[in-house]
Amino acid sequence: MRVIPLFAILLLVIFSASAMAATLHGTVYDDELNELNDVVVEVNSTPQQRYVSKDGSYTFNLLPGTYSITARYNKDDIYSYSSEDAVTITDDGDFVFDLFLFADLDEAIELIEDSEDISINGETEDMVPSQQRNIGVTAVVTAFVILMAVLVYAYYWRKKKEREEAKEIDRVARTAKQRAREHPPDKKVKKVLEELELKEKVEKEQHLATETQIILDILKKEGGRSTQKEIRKYIPLSEAKISLMIAELESQGKIKKVKKGRGNIIILN
Repeated sequence: MRVIPLFAILLLVIFSASAMAATLHGTVYDDELNELNDVVVEVNSTPQQRYVSKDGSYTFNLLPGTYSITARYNKDDIYSYSSEDAVTITDDGDFVFDLFLFADLDEAIELIEDSEDISINGETEDMVPSQQRNIGVTAVVTAFVILMAVLVYAYYWRKKKEREEAKEIDRVARTAKQRAREHPPDKKVKKVLEELELKEKVEKEQHLATETQIILDILKKEGGRSTQKEIRKYIPLSEAKISLMIAELESQGKIKKVKKGRGNIIILN
């Protein structure tokens, strides 16, 4: 007769665990906010769950706890995309958690190192097609690395130039202030200078407001979210200027910036 109560207790435990489970789901994107298909998504639950997303979305049922969610996507023989995020489930419910995958450049560099032993001194004609293809891949990756080095050098050169210009402007401003203290202008000249300074300040604020509005329009066009790299394609300004405009919008509560890998995801509030 005690079999029935034990069976009832077992059913109660099973239903209690099911009631506490939460549903975690979302969409998988690359670094340009394109949905990715054929992505392998895993979560370190007990037992471990693995899901192959054919349409860019995934779903897991999880008990309360902290989990690591990893996703991997192989675009071609050269580049692969991956991500690893930590998520904490505190209660049952339905939760959305999108995944953003970034290219693994370390693997491309390893490909270069593995291809260094290929000789191209008159032996290309005797190579099989797979070896010729490896040489082509090496040439492409090498060109990419050289291009990145040139871009990094140009970036730091421009930063140095901007710092030198800022120092020169600061020096001129200090000299002007020193001369103003030594030779204070009369009241009329002082009034004109104050009016010119006020006019210049208003024009700068209006110009900044126009530029930040362009960023808001870009985010609306992109469906409410974009990368800082994508925004810069629309606005021909320096990286420092774009960052300043984004910081201004963030301080106004109009956007939210999410750090992902080596880039930023900008989300319209």
